[in-house]
Amino acid sequence: YIAHFFLNPTVRSYLANRMEGATGRKRVPSHVIGNLLISIPEPLGNYTSYDIQKAIADFVEFINRRLDFCKEFAEEYKLKSNKLNKLLLRKIFG
Repeated sequence: YIAHFFLNPTVRSYLANRMEGATGRKRVPSHVIGNLLISIPEPLGNYTSYDIQKAIADFVEFINRRLDFCKEFAEEYKLKSNKLNKLLLRKIFG
């Protein structure tokens, strides 16, 4: 939640406007971040914000596992495709 908060364009703009230092070395002073008010989501019905965050984290983990599977499948397909291409070229050109 905190990472998402800091990625919000409004928050990023707010912090960017408060940067200090020379060009190329600009930093957001710690007191600016320390004075930020970060609202914590309210519970939804019988669900606490922890329950919701846990469900979101579980979903993201599920998606990441699926992406890993897809990457492995694509890599395996690429290897098999390359082998097949070499075999076909040998058959065609001797």
